[in-house]
Amino acid sequence: MQSPRFHFIASALRLLKKSKYSYPFELAKALFMGHTIWIDVDGRSGTETHHDMGVLHRLDKHLDALAEKLGVTRLTAFYDYRELNAAYDEAGEELPGPEWFDSAKGLEAFTALRLRLEEDWDAINWKPDKSEQHWPQSLMDDLRFCESLLEQAVLKGQRFLLMIVP
Repeated sequence: MQSPRFHFIASALRLLKKSKYSYPFELAKALFMGHTIWIDVDGRSGTETHHDMGVLHRLDKHLDALAEKLGVTRLTAFYDYRELNAAYDEAGEELPGPEWFDSAKGLEAFTALRLRLEEDWDAINWKPDKSEQHWPQSLMDDLRFCESLLEQAVLKGQRFLLMIVP
């Protein structure tokens, strides 16, 4: 069975072949701009857990680099692309089911990132421009939100994933 990431890439390539975009960069920009992350906890309603975390998504490369320095799992390792695949899949292929992750590993990563950024914001190796001045607070709120959900999930033995949605 092929991974959700494979399906997304295959869908993007099919779209590129018949698109108006002349350069792969233009297509990539069209595909990735505006996407966000929702945390999904197995057994919990999306109305309780789905929260737009676009800033976390836009800073994921910086957060992954920091996670590696801290020795915790990268947040992108918890990504689930099924919703994104479905949105761009013109072939209507059946996608595999979700790949759930250990909430304890997620809690460890989110907690380590939050604590490090509270201690030293510069550890993220990113500076907001004028239009992004609200991003640091938004990111910290998202980290706390995920941490809170994962604390409950660990206690209840629930798994989680970070869903990439268009």
